Amino acid sequence: SHNPASSVVLSSRFIGGNGFGSCVKDGVQGSWTMGFPNNHCLARSFDRGSQMQPWYGPEYIFSVMQRYNDMHNFREHIEYSLHGSVHLGMGGDMSTFWSTNDFAFWLHHANLDRLWDQWQSWGHGNTMDGRDRNGTALSLGSSLPHYGEPISTAMYVGSGRMCFQYAGGGTNKHILRTMSRVTQPLLSTAGEADAGLHALPEALRRKWFPLLESNVPAGSAPMNGTRSIQSVSRVSGKPLPYPGPLTDMWVAMHGFDRAIVSRIMAESPIGLAAIGGTDAQQNQPACSSVYTRKELLSLTASEWNLYKAILTAMQRDGWFQWFAYLHRTWFGQIHGHSQFFPFHRRFVHEWERVGRQYNGAFAQPYWDEMRDYRTPASSQVLTSNWVGGNGQGANFCVQNGLQAGWTMTYPNSHCFSRNFRNNGNPTSWYSPEYISSFVQTSANMAAFRPGIEFSLHGIVHLDIGGEMSQPTSPNDWIFMLHHANLDRLWWQWQNNGHMWAMDGPNADGSPISIDSSISYFNEPIRSVMQLGYGNMCFQYASNPIRRRDLDTTAESRLINKLPQDMLTKWFPDMAKEMVGAPPPPMLPQLAAGKSIPYPGTLSDAWIQMHGYKAADVRKVEATARSFVDDMKKAGYTSN
Repeated sequence: SHNPASSVVLSSRFIGGNGFGSCVKDGVQGSWTMGFPNNHCLARSFDRGSQMQPWYGPEYIFSVMQRYNDMHNFREHIEYSLHGSVHLGMGGDMSTFWSTNDFAFWLHHANLDRLWDQWQSWGHGNTMDGRDRNGTALSLGSSLPHYGEPISTAMYVGSGRMCFQYAGGGTNKHILRTMSRVTQPLLSTAGEADAGLHALPEALRRKWFPLLESNVPAGSAPMNGTRSIQSVSRVSGKPLPYPGPLTDMWVAMHGFDRAIVSRIMAESPIGLAAIGGTDAQQNQPACSSVYTRKELLSLTASEWNLYKAILTAMQRDGWFQWFAYLHRTWFGQIHGHSQFFPFHRRFVHEWERVGRQYNGAFAQPYWDEMRDYRTPASSQVLTSNWVGGNGQGANFCVQNGLQAGWTMTYPNSHCFSRNFRNNGNPTSWYSPEYISSFVQTSANMAAFRPGIEFSLHGIVHLDIGGEMSQPTSPNDWIFMLHHANLDRLWWQWQNNGHMWAMDGPNADGSPISIDSSISYFNEPIRSVMQLGYGNMCFQYASNPIRRRDLDTTAESRLINKLPQDMLTKWFPDMAKEMVGAPPPPMLPQLAAGKSIPYPGTLSDAWIQMHGYKAADVRKVEATARSFVDDMKKAGYTSN
């Protein structure tokens, strides 16, 4: 599960490895030509170039098998996790409808069947519930698709036509015995493979491994010779990595419910963390629970009324003034270099922490500004029902929305103001297509940070104007909405293979690392790098580990319109997913749309205020214009 690409199964001795130009050249199917759906080489294209994202380890699968007594939940948690991650990770033929071309399909599904057999042996031998694709309730008498035989004929290994068994033994509940030699001393003593899990805190053990409770007397110590998962992770083995997520394309291809898939994918990191599953750089405890930051417009009326009351109280008590003061004081230390993302994650979290002191239900929302990129001033966010719009009069005082009529007290007493650029009608911001492209093409923090800071970050600040165009910008609550969204994008990028990436210059020009201190807070950057650990006990509602910000319609447009070289240039992750797969069918609604407009540019005054190098900023803007030119050249349009 840690490093699937290094498995001996994927060596030339067995089924062969990654494709060369997608074509498999070694192993049992080396250089084979497949005849369906057309003549093509057997293809594999690992989802991380020569590597694959981690899969789901035995600890998490063991937890799923213990927590669910019904087929509906068991099936979803296996199909949307291990099943999908293996298919997608290997890519090529395995990521298509004709995945059976690859012998890996049969190995994979035999293993999934083995897990089902083990789950059945835990008292679920006759369990068959849920519904089929037509919504009809399933039972043992329901017919198997294609075969026309009742499901009961395939339910029991060792009876009827199912005259086989698995070498591990379906009645062996100790799935963890299959772990590597590193963890064998922990998990295989005298048939008590799960003994080490008894060392977990009681609340976590009951939550993630409920069946262990019946085997352990209350208050008893772990068995002799066993150690906790945490100890093994830090001493003799490797921590459990986060598994790779399922792509939107995969979800759409199977007709899965994205909300359910997202929930399961969000659950797995929390579960892994609970049993000591952390990334190698993590040295903080996992959060026992996490709260969710929602997109602003998804708040219910009662939630928004509560938030308005909290924010009004924070203004009354001077918190807007305090955060504006901090931001202005440290302004030069937190922009133009790699402190930008960790400082603002910590800063917004500190703001959120204060809000939760007023009411624990508060969670700082974000504004998905890419949704409104074409005509920002017409965004629903900027209406009287939400944060209000442009300022009025000579001083541009805001007269509607959350902060209507407020008097700000820092750096002096003045009306709360906004002054939309371009005479109240800002030009376009950055499209979700461009931001998604940038998340996919940025190889390190030294590239990702300026690409976001000099584009979406700056244009929103500058175009909203007023408070937002000053070092005291936290006077406007849009600051927190905006930086929560930028943090969400950083989290997406982190989950795209850059979880611990922290490079580039620090504030003093020296190389930065995860052990560098966050400006003002004097805490190591590593303390904010991974959501769900330490004090970062929050997640984002838009699927915390989603790698892209495009819906399936936009992805279908891109794949249908962009030639392969252009898709590879701007959307390399999508290009890899399409290797060996046909383009998705052109849907009727894809015919409509408009060309992506050029985004606005940052002013010389803004660049000077931040101490940016103008050439660096203009380079980022030129790349964005080049992206728009290529999209127009390909005939791509969007809503």
